[in-house]
Amino acid sequence: MLETDWFRKEAIQAQLWLWMLRNERYWRQLSRCKIIKEGDRNTKFFHLKASFRRQRKSIDKLLVDGVELSDPEEIKIAIRSYFKELYKKKGPSCFDISDLDLPRLSPNEAMMLELPVTEQEIKEALLDCSPSKAPGYDGFNMKCIREVWPIVGEDFSSYIQQFFQSCKLHPSFNMTWVALIPKKSGVIAISEYRPISMVGSLYKVIAKILSARLKKVLPRLIGST
Repeated sequence: MLETDWFRKEAIQAQLWLWMLRNERYWRQLSRCKIIKEGDRNTKFFHLKASFRRQRKSIDKLLVDGVELSDPEEIKIAIRSYFKELYKKKGPSCFDISDLDLPRLSPNEAMMLELPVTEQEIKEALLDCSPSKAPGYDGFNMKCIREVWPIVGEDFSSYIQQFFQSCKLHPSFNMTWVALIPKKSGVIAISEYRPISMVGSLYKVIAKILSARLKKVLPRLIGST
């Protein structure tokens, strides 16, 4: 074998192993299996686990207003109409709580909550997120952002800081996938499903920053009961 052919074989083999590793991680993420360690290679196991989850969570039939639906298009329309009606905007409810002796934020606490968000806070929020969960509609999960932080870190941090200054988030970053989770096994009625929003990575970092700041003051404001 010529030396050039040997190097070419080594390069192709390296690319093959890289592809197999990526494929394994993809199916591990879909399987949501937390028992297997990072180094274990068992793509078939992850594939079966993911397929089982997909089959278990698929909606083959749905009971709406006493009528059982099985056509996929009819099910989609029924789900959309049901939750659109359930979560439509309603009139605000006003309560008078002026007579209640509730704990209040101190001036220093209020100032702390409104301080400009630092890059260190953004990094800590990013590291606090699970690396392989909720990749979002664009497919980029937290692990990807961590790995390429030297490249995208400045722009990523700048956009989050701009959000806290302007209180505006571009619609593309505010987009979420809505999934229905059965409240118990063997459900068929539409009322027995609850919707969850699978938000993107940037949205989750913003939420982590807000929750981290609130954790510093909530214990004093909320009673033990």
